[in-house]
Amino acid sequence: MSGPVPAMVIIHGTGGKDDRTEYFAKELPKHGIAAFVVDYKTGVFRTPTDRPPNDSFIPATYAALKLLESHSEIIPDKVGVMGFSLGGQQTMSATLPVFKTMWIGDSAPGFRLHVAFYPGCKFYARKLDSLTRIVVPIQVFWGTDDAYGDGEYCPKLKEQLATISTAELDFVAFEGGHHGFDGYKIGHFIDPAAIKSDGYIQGNSTFRNQARQQALKFIEKHMK
Repeated sequence: MSGPVPAMVIIHGTGGKDDRTEYFAKELPKHGIAAFVVDYKTGVFRTPTDRPPNDSFIPATYAALKLLESHSEIIPDKVGVMGFSLGGQQTMSATLPVFKTMWIGDSAPGFRLHVAFYPGCKFYARKLDSLTRIVVPIQVFWGTDDAYGDGEYCPKLKEQLATISTAELDFVAFEGGHHGFDGYKIGHFIDPAAIKSDGYIQGNSTFRNQARQQALKFIEKHMK
């Protein structure tokens, strides 16, 4: 790539950096978009049970944005954010004007677009109020059998956002899909954020390929 170019901040899930973050880190540059993978886990927490509250990572998310904006190789008003699970929650939280104002100010460009994989829609919905206005494109992928309730709450969130958003909303459901449908792992684990603390992930190759291609198209549409 020859700069300046757009860039995407990529935020992992509770499990840390893995094949999901690696895929987009390698693929985005092929489309002329720089990739910046953050690490919020190493030296911070080990499992879902000692994971800090999601909002405690928000300052770091905006720090990543400011870092990229400071580089001459990056177009400062073309920095997006994407993430998976924990990272998906960060991706969604970064759409909220209250956090943007708090950490970079009203006049700063902010993130250009947001792509969230199974972000825990119910947790994000709680942060919305009657004064919230969303002005950035959002793409959300979720499975109907998600152990964190996205099958129930993401459709409701789509309806809610449609009344307060002035930008494109692309919500994509995968029937029978589980949390982590775009990964390769399968199994149960204890997570206080999951329904009855029963975390469960299960990859699906068909869903994985479809979601990745749709995400790349959405990113290219709004970044190039």
